[in-house]
Amino acid sequence: MTDAPTLTPEAPTATATPSAPPEASTLPSAIPAVSAPTAAPPKPVKPARQSTPPPLPPVPESYFLLHPANEAVIQGTSRQLPPLGARTVFYIGLPLIVAAIGLLGYVGWRWWQIIPSVWAGNPPSTPELWIVTSLTLAAALFGIFVFGLTGAGFNLAGKRRTLEREGKVVWGIVTSSSARLALNDRDVLLNIEYRFKAKPRVFVRQYRGQLRERRTDWGARPLPAPGTPIAVMFFDGNNYEVL
Repeated sequence: MTDAPTLTPEAPTATATPSAPPEASTLPSAIPAVSAPTAAPPKPVKPARQSTPPPLPPVPESYFLLHPANEAVIQGTSRQLPPLGARTVFYIGLPLIVAAIGLLGYVGWRWWQIIPSVWAGNPPSTPELWIVTSLTLAAALFGIFVFGLTGAGFNLAGKRRTLEREGKVVWGIVTSSSARLALNDRDVLLNIEYRFKAKPRVFVRQYRGQLRERRTDWGARPLPAPGTPIAVMFFDGNNYEVL
């Protein structure tokens, strides 16, 4: 007698049930549009800085001019001042610089010959050594003088350019004036004292100055009396000039 096969119940298989569609209230009403990146606007170009001359003050009815050519500066038709001695200093200093460089080069060449012979135990004679040493001292002093003179000329030229470009005309008065003939009985030595008020930065200050100048073209011009208006081109307390 055979046993009847036992049947084991199979596990029910899970069937995928379709999910219900989302309600209409959960759907976005609209999809935001993606905008393309826009180019940055060009940066504004700053205009080039132009230095404009300051406004001119009212001109008195009568005034004293040290150089008649400065009338155009007072009237505002020009800003060029008379030639300064700095150009003369430069033209004189240039040949002196060449001479100083040549002298220093010669002294350096002589020491280039002397030093190896001293190291080799064959020093030059005492007179020759004294001559080279004296030339060295003379060349050093001459070089200091020449380069200092040329540097002063460049400094004066730079201050003059600044005064012509950014200076302003202010008015003062003459406090005293005198003149005498030079030794050649032709040139006139002027001595004029003056004062004026200017505003270098924030506060108005009063300046006093003394002008000493040798003039070959003065002739029979009268001297300004005390109280006569005088024009000054002013940039700061260290850079101003009587017109």
